Amino acid sequence: MDKFIYSKLWFRRRIILRKISYKDTGLYFAGYIEIKLNDPKDWVRHATASDSGYFYDVWPFTDLPGWPTFAGYLPIDERHLYIGFDTQEFAESYSKEDCIEILKDTAKQLAYDNE
Repeated sequence: MDKFIYSKLWFRRRIILRKISYKDTGLYFAGYIEIKLNDPKDWVRHATASDSGYFYDVWPFTDLPGWPTFAGYLPIDERHLYIGFDTQEFAESYSKEDCIEILKDTAKQLAYDNE
């Protein structure tokens, strides 16, 4: 099962949560936060190229669980870029609510950083 379960505008950025559950991996979540075209040009360039590794050392994405595991367009929104993480390695440590709070906190940090 792979299902998008949450989508909301938060501090002018779309945040999205996906629930993923397969026999071999169990249940975990993937969270995504929108990258705006007026964000740093390097962010936009690397997200467009699906280069999630670029964001490993870029604040505030360093605060995401594990590290960023996604950069690019989502199948449910092919007009906006996103940076994402997943909790597969930490599945039992993060609930749906935890992941939503992480996304909200990241959107808030980006809003204040870009003022």
